[in-house]
Amino acid sequence: MGKIFVGQTKLTINLDTGSLLSGVDVARIKYTKPDATTGEFVATVSGSSIFYNIVNASEIDAEGIWSFYAHITYLDTKIIIGEVDKIRVYNPGE
Repeated sequence: MGKIFVGQTKLTINLDTGSLLSGVDVARIKYTKPDATTGEFVATVSGSSIFYNIVNASEIDAEGIWSFYAHITYLDTKIIIGEVDKIRVYNPGE
């Protein structure tokens, strides 16, 4: 993967859970920004992966290390939380 920049669009965040995801009620990609602000993207399920397409420049809005992880809720309320992936986001021009 190439560098990711603040304000970048046409970017897909894809997390592979390693398990087939059937019967999922809600899939989210939760994140922590470099300033410790947290949030989430409602994701789409595909096989064992969940993904979210970044389309707005305001979604990736801070330089530094971002943490992303899968948060899966099944219809029976069982929740699975995936391993954390850390990604460095750069300022344009770096």
